[in-house]
Amino acid sequence: NVSSRDGRFGSSLDTWNASPFLAATYVSGSFFAATSVAYQFADTDSSQTHSIILEQSAGHMLTEQLTAMALVRSHHQVARDGDDSADEDWLTLGGRLSYQVSSNFRTYAAYEYDSLNDTYENHTVKGGFAVSF
Repeated sequence: NVSSRDGRFGSSLDTWNASPFLAATYVSGSFFAATSVAYQFADTDSSQTHSIILEQSAGHMLTEQLTAMALVRSHHQVARDGDDSADEDWLTLGGRLSYQVSSNFRTYAAYEYDSLNDTYENHTVKGGFAVSF
């Protein structure tokens, strides 16, 4: 968090959250689909929020190494104590490409966009790698 004395960059907040979830995955050949539902509790200095997050994703192995995936995530705030200036509901749309470099090393690139959010416009670009042992 960024803080400044005159408030131009916001203030520092102590934040923690918990998100228990349930997930199910379906795989058939090179196609896969997954759905999950999560309850999210977030606590900051000024408020506590309770939200339900539903995520659905589907993907296809284009080749043995290359996989494409799309996702839709809906966020619905069910309760908020304290500061109520944040948007309660929004939808995240995104996609991901991953490449299996070797049997235990995978790289990926992803993009997500938060739509239907009245508070801010958010574009997220992610990239990284996964190593399995």
